[in-house]
Amino acid sequence: MKNLKFIFILFSLISGCTSEPKKNIETPPTTTATDLSKDEIYTSDKVTISATKQDTTKPFLIPTIGLIDQGIKYKGDALEAWKWYDKNGENILITSMSTRLVKEESDVSSAELFARHYIVKAKPELLWELFDADYDCLFDLTAEFVGSPEIADLDSNGIMESYIIYKMGCRSDVSPVKMKIIVHQRKQKYALRGYTILKINDSADSLYSEDRELDLSKVITDTKKDITDSWGRYENTNDFKNAPPALLKHATQLWKENFIEN
Repeated sequence: MKNLKFIFILFSLISGCTSEPKKNIETPPTTTATDLSKDEIYTSDKVTISATKQDTTKPFLIPTIGLIDQGIKYKGDALEAWKWYDKNGENILITSMSTRLVKEESDVSSAELFARHYIVKAKPELLWELFDADYDCLFDLTAEFVGSPEIADLDSNGIMESYIIYKMGCRSDVSPVKMKIIVHQRKQKYALRGYTILKINDSADSLYSEDRELDLSKVITDTKKDITDSWGRYENTNDFKNAPPALLKHATQLWKENFIEN
């Protein structure tokens, strides 16, 4: 019996020594700005975008929290921040706005819209900034970016352009408000400036047609002007005289998609 116990103990020791060792559980790798996890996918009004190490050329949304600590300064309340890489290096575009009641008893209000483009090198360097405002509005104040900035290299020169659309105005009726499409390529700015049109019924009307002539300078040929002539149209395309054709083509397409207010 003692011999049997000895053999059993010896067999157990040998089995324990030859068993497979436990595998080490590795901690997940740290996440970088260009390697977003599923929890770090950010959604804008138009798109949901994330970036990976294999795809850093596409613009992607980043959190606005902590940007000031990194030297990215902005005014008002941050709305969106976009990052992308091109021949300029690392780019960050941030939009923000500020609204306030001037006189609460009479509902007088003001609003300011901002956008800033930084190139991040040893420290962030401001490339350009946008500012527009409407002050002391006694009626209904409209001040808003339309969707998210569009960022693309449409002329294929290795530098991304940005397209920012916004509407602004103070009104008490069905009149339009100002609409602007601001395009930046490096520090160069191009713009379409004009007015929206408020669609008040669903009937067919040339005012609401995307096929109508949108360039006001081609419509007004004499001194006779109707109040509705400027509605839904941009003033001219003069800013784009020296711009790559692809930029004006896309800007006018964006105008067609956004000039009608429902």
